Amino acid sequence: MNMAIFNECCPEQYKEKLFLTSTDIQDILQLGINTTYEYLKNAPFRVVRVGNQLRIVAASFWEWYSMVNDGEVDG
Repeated sequence: MNMAIFNECCPEQYKEKLFLTSTDIQDILQLGINTTYEYLKNAPFRVVRVGNQLRIVAASFWEWYSMVNDGEVDG
């Protein structure tokens, strides 16, 4: 991922994270919790199940997020 794009689109509180939580995604995308979990079932970025928890690979998410913000792909 291009670091300039990462620095531009990633809020400061998430820059140190390798993985994001479903709560992080909920806050970033401003979704309700049920909608967030439904979206993560077929997310266009990498989601990993660890036990009964979901973890989102931060680099994969921010790459997708930057493309969506640039209008390159649909959400």
